Amino acid sequence: MNNSKLETLNHTDLSWWIIIILGLLTAIGPLATDMYLPAFPQISHDLAGYGNGAAQITLTVWFIGLAIGQFTAGPISDRFGRRSPLFLGMLLFTLGSAGCAIFSDFYLFCLCRLLSSVGGSAAMVVPRAMIRDIATGKKGIKIMAQLALVGAIVPIAAPTLGGIIVAKFPWRVLFWIMTIYGLLGTIAVFIMLPDTLPIKYRIKSTTRSILWRTGTYIFLKYNDNKFWTLYDICLP
Repeated sequence: MNNSKLETLNHTDLSWWIIIILGLLTAIGPLATDMYLPAFPQISHDLAGYGNGAAQITLTVWFIGLAIGQFTAGPISDRFGRRSPLFLGMLLFTLGSAGCAIFSDFYLFCLCRLLSSVGGSAAMVVPRAMIRDIATGKKGIKIMAQLALVGAIVPIAAPTLGGIIVAKFPWRVLFWIMTIYGLLGTIAVFIMLPDTLPIKYRIKSTTRSILWRTGTYIFLKYNDNKFWTLYDICLP
């Protein structure tokens, strides 16, 4: 990030409550992944009419949605700003979680799970981009470390929390909790979070350039670091 861009973004106050909100948003992915794992026996029983391993299939659908969402959320937020894609992603996660709590049909359940994962992936990607927009150096590293800490704690705590809930309530309560969590997050994004990426710094990426960047990154990730120079030169 160059100095002129930093000067443009100095008006955005990265206060403690914004950091807390961003941390809670990034927790959505691991929370929604791990909290319903203890409910697999009940889910498999209720969806038994759709074959063995029904609960495991819903988890696979969730991961597919995360992959799709994380692939697209970054370029979308680069083009349209941070706040709107994050708001729409949280709204989609909320609606999808509510659908999982309501529908008994296996295919509708999987569809809602897919939609919620695509939406929830925005909360895993965009907050980190927002921090990089307005915090650099030691401050940025510190905040990123705090978000990483949240990402490390939630997968440990979520299954325990899910087990306690499932022991006392039907498994669909888990998805109502995710719905409430998503709704509160959606409201917080709409009311409290600023857009940290000014219009003049937004990148109007084409599908071709997105695929090129992603493919190049994957290539470099699993090959010798000497190709980083080529990567910097050839970006469209």
